[in-house]
Amino acid sequence: ELIVVAATIGAGLWLVFGKSASSRPEAIAAPKAPDVDYLWDEVPDEIRESRLDSGTTSNIRLADYAGPESCKECHKKNYKSWSQHSHRWMNAEANEQTVKADFSGNAHVDYMGGRASFYTEDGEYRVQMERGDIRRTYKVVQTIGSRFFQSVVGRLLEGPEPPGDPVWSVNLHIPFTYWLDRKEWIPETHVGLELPDGERTDLFGEKGQVIHYANGCATCHTTPPMGDWLMSRNSIYRVSHFTPRSFAFLTK
Repeated sequence: ELIVVAATIGAGLWLVFGKSASSRPEAIAAPKAPDVDYLWDEVPDEIRESRLDSGTTSNIRLADYAGPESCKECHKKNYKSWSQHSHRWMNAEANEQTVKADFSGNAHVDYMGGRASFYTEDGEYRVQMERGDIRRTYKVVQTIGSRFFQSVVGRLLEGPEPPGDPVWSVNLHIPFTYWLDRKEWIPETHVGLELPDGERTDLFGEKGQVIHYANGCATCHTTPPMGDWLMSRNSIYRVSHFTPRSFAFLTK
């Protein structure tokens, strides 16, 4: 029996590993990306002199962009496809043209013993999260999202946080998202690690679960300068990946 088993295993290994080199498909090397230099100090003169002077022209201000309408005349098909895609309404100022989520006042989500309501007041989109004595109301100022969902960013209008708390002065990611195809609001719990029931982050707790947009979302959902992208608070793994040497920061 041992001989039969050994023979069977040997035949199986030959089928997997025993093929001759001539019978295997030729490996094709993947194209390499251009070399990129990362400079942590001043740019050396020899590098500066060998590079093209980019001048002082700006390409980051709104006035520097032609806008999508300028593409429409020559690229009608592309423009139509883009204008109907959900990415068209992502990272935009919240208004009647960009908001696709339901703020009719009839939409709400009951979750973890609390309720999130979505409505319009004084011409503004509002989100209210309430459980027991804790209630927070946000004014929606921006859309984010993806192909299938539209999420929103808001400013706190009402909440238990004391005056002077930084939460009052920053844009905050609301932890509920709108499922575009199904036309319903759902908890947005997939941003972090997926945890079992009973261990999920409490969206209605004392601190809430509202992320500072500039710190927690913008590094992936916008295109900041590369230095900022590498050195932001949430970018420690990027730095270690792109840096050829180990380094450390000294803090007091």
